[in-house]
Amino acid sequence: MTATRTRDTATAAGDRDAAAHAADRRAARVASGGAVRVIRTIGGWYWLIFSVVAVLISVLMTRYGDGLDGAVLDSQMGGSSRWVVLVLGIIVPATYLRLHLAAGGTRRALVAGTVRGGLLGGLVLGGFTAVYLTGERLLLGAMGQTWTREFGPPLDGWAGIALTVLTEAGVVGTYYLVGATIAAGYRCYGVVLGTLYAVVALVPGAVVDLATHTGATAIVVGPGNLPGERAACCSPWPVRSSPSPWPPGCSVYRCWPSRCGRPPEEAPMSAPTVPGTAATTRTALTAAARRRGAAAVTGWMRRGALVAGVWFWGFYAVYAVALILGNVLAGNDLETSALDVTLGAQRWAVVWIGVVAATALLPVHVAAGGDRRSLAAGVVRGALLVGGAYGVLVVLALLGERLLSTSLGMTWSRLGALPFDEPLAVLGTAVAEALVVTTYILVGASVGAGFMRARAWGTLLMIPLLVPAALVDLATRTGVVGTVANVELRPDLDHAVVLAADGLDTTLLGVGGAALAALLAAAALHALLRTAPVRPR
Repeated sequence: MTATRTRDTATAAGDRDAAAHAADRRAARVASGGAVRVIRTIGGWYWLIFSVVAVLISVLMTRYGDGLDGAVLDSQMGGSSRWVVLVLGIIVPATYLRLHLAAGGTRRALVAGTVRGGLLGGLVLGGFTAVYLTGERLLLGAMGQTWTREFGPPLDGWAGIALTVLTEAGVVGTYYLVGATIAAGYRCYGVVLGTLYAVVALVPGAVVDLATHTGATAIVVGPGNLPGERAACCSPWPVRSSPSPWPPGCSVYRCWPSRCGRPPEEAPMSAPTVPGTAATTRTALTAAARRRGAAAVTGWMRRGALVAGVWFWGFYAVYAVALILGNVLAGNDLETSALDVTLGAQRWAVVWIGVVAATALLPVHVAAGGDRRSLAAGVVRGALLVGGAYGVLVVLALLGERLLSTSLGMTWSRLGALPFDEPLAVLGTAVAEALVVTTYILVGASVGAGFMRARAWGTLLMIPLLVPAALVDLATRTGVVGTVANVELRPDLDHAVVLAADGLDTTLLGVGGAALAALLAAAALHALLRTAPVRPR
């Protein structure tokens, strides 16, 4: 009898272990699939936009300039897709963590899925890169231009294409995992120690740059010098059809029960003594729950923008100072703002927050008892808050650039853009830049909601949804669209200039146009998000 009971116990334990391993494998597959879908979608759009810009550059340089003697991708030191996936690595795994644990997954399964998804997504983007480079070589060859690669492996024959796919897969996978490591460092160690940990986490990115002869590390070294815890949180709030009973201040994305304690017992509703009292109470509770949900979304966006902003503005400060001092040492006059040379790169540093808010955050928000209206309200408030902060930072960066350039004896001016010569014009620039970032975040959220509703058909929604982004570029005379629209050829591309703006009317028109673009983006987000499914169709 004892031997039989022992065998039964061992069999039951073995069955439990097998079931746990099977659940871990399923959870890892789900996490891997989510990472691949995000990398494939955003990476595909990145390469599509990059291809359109590259074709325009090739055609214009051939028609109006002296032509090209190398790959357009070399101007990006082998491609800036690595920075796109770095941001995705920071945002996506950290966003899925609570949803993954709430669904019964483990951190081990999430780590395995993240690693697998980063590598598989890297193979997808590696294929995109090889297709782009092949097309670029064929295009330049058809126009009678020479084509060579200075950064990255050679693209000769099928072996070169395969090598390009594999090296780009290694780059994308490494940078995605570096981003996830940085996010984990901030989550575990806080802001100060997390920032120090991020420096160490970037070492694999530098190593893969050196190994593949691409990236910022490769250009710094020079092409000629390159070598041939237990769970801190449990599940989110339970799904409830009635307003949340949690006390005020308990965010729907915070841990239970470490901060807010256990939920209060739901007392039976007594019969109202005054007609309409129960309905009024339910309405007030629903409104309070919506306010808390919107505040939680806004707080998440604020924290995401803080992390992205620290990295972007840190890199920008190093880049701007190095560019100005490099021109001084070389005896050149920079003439143009270093920030304007990037064509408004600050907007791309935060546009992904809107995309993630409308895709990854939607199921978490709804599962926590929130509704789509509070999510939309939180995204709009968060976009306004982040936009305001970035508007102030842009003005401070421009003022610092001007002070440094003029103190070193160089001239300084903006590349088109709005006037920046008087205090009122500086204030107008701050408001306009704030509306630019706000619009781009809302456009990103609208694009994400469009793909949640229509999946592949959401691609067709991209064109109308990008109208507010183009409008805000035109109104503020910044960004890719705004700069290109104000280019004047004198008399050819080699002598092209971007016309400067002046006058109070230009500032008022720019601010008004930017405000209109932000309103259009908010209206589009509300229309798409209110019926967006929790799971993509």
